[in-house]
Amino acid sequence: AAPVQLFGSLCLFAAAAIGWVWPSGRPPLPFSRAEVQFLFTAPVTRRQLVRYKLWQSQIAILFGSAIATLIMRPGSLSGGWTLMAGMWVVLMTLRLHLMGVALRRLSLASHGARGIARQWLPLAAVVGAALVLVKATVDAWPVLASLPDGETVLAEVQRLTGQGAVSAVLWPFQALVRLPAAPSAAAFWSALPAALAILAVNYVWVLRSDSAFEEASAEHAEQQASRRQAPRAAVKGAAATPFTL
Repeated sequence: AAPVQLFGSLCLFAAAAIGWVWPSGRPPLPFSRAEVQFLFTAPVTRRQLVRYKLWQSQIAILFGSAIATLIMRPGSLSGGWTLMAGMWVVLMTLRLHLMGVALRRLSLASHGARGIARQWLPLAAVVGAALVLVKATVDAWPVLASLPDGETVLAEVQRLTGQGAVSAVLWPFQALVRLPAAPSAAAFWSALPAALAILAVNYVWVLRSDSAFEEASAEHAEQQASRRQAPRAAVKGAAATPFTL
């Protein structure tokens, strides 16, 4: 289980880092044109819109958790339920974190220097975590390059990621991965409080965002609607057929 947890935590860290470094063309909360017309003009608060999109995403997250459970095929029914519940917590936390990153990016773009001053804590945390991992990789690279085989390299990487500042940086991701990778129900319940705490922190972070996402969501909805109508316009403008149907 240790290599699986290590690989899973590194994958989650990479997904979170890509969300911070690589900007996405999608708005933080994509709405359809109908949702923009009916919800944005209704007496609905911004937090209610965020909750609405989170509830709407549950279908995809539950479906993804069920598919992952079927692929991994746990040996017992209880193992299947714990794996599915753990995958739901991991995917939901990742969804919330990427949504929060997109909202923070939108806030920085709209507020400029004031946005950096107001959002300095998450930015400092991300930069500090990246520097810690880069420094640890540079320091350990000569030792890892001199090891004879992959099994020894994996054991050394596990040792390095389990101590010092690297362990503190990877702890949230390891705490999440321990939940679906729990070998028993007792291990699942033992890992559940930490994973739920991370989920709650990301949920509060998203709800407390002051980003005005309505304009970006409305623009994205209009672009999506125009793309769907483009093939119809092309068909209407086609050349006349040489015979009558």
